[in-house]
Amino acid sequence: IGCADSRVPAETICGLPPGSLFVHRNIANMVNNVDVSAMSVIQFAVTVLKVQHIVICGHYNCGGVAASMKNVDHGSPLENWLRNIRDVYRLHREELDQIGDMEDRAKRLVELNVVEQAINLYKARTVQARRVETFQNLKQFGFVQPRIHPVVYDPGTGELRRLDVLMREWIRDLVPIYNLYSVESGPQVE
Repeated sequence: IGCADSRVPAETICGLPPGSLFVHRNIANMVNNVDVSAMSVIQFAVTVLKVQHIVICGHYNCGGVAASMKNVDHGSPLENWLRNIRDVYRLHREELDQIGDMEDRAKRLVELNVVEQAINLYKARTVQARRVETFQNLKQFGFVQPRIHPVVYDPGTGELRRLDVLMREWIRDLVPIYNLYSVESGPQVE
């Protein structure tokens, strides 16, 4: 899942031939639970293609992130989309406001946005269901799938860097709120 920016071609930055990756792109690599397109892509990738890994890739100098940092009405529907990035800023405001240089602040917001979108992937019901299924059958699958990899691409240097975060630590507190499945009982339905 990557940004719609044409400077960030997924196969190229991964060193793969065209058609090697199943890709979804939108402004600022968002995973929004009301985005039917993104949720459909994720559902197809996880339930039909049985992807083992999902990469959420942001990039520095992201126009969507830069636009979200300006107190400007970009008009609907773009403004509605950018509000989600502003919500990421709000969640991490204390850290971000400590960064005086606006370029460095934007870079950090790119990174935090990638982490938050990775968390949003974990919250998706199809991802949760598949992770429980593969956890219950580790001998068959080898590891819990899909694994989610938060990465950032630097178009200026060509470097693709995995963010140094342990997703387990980020999502631990969210389990009681967002988990739809438990290993013992499957889907939690009322």
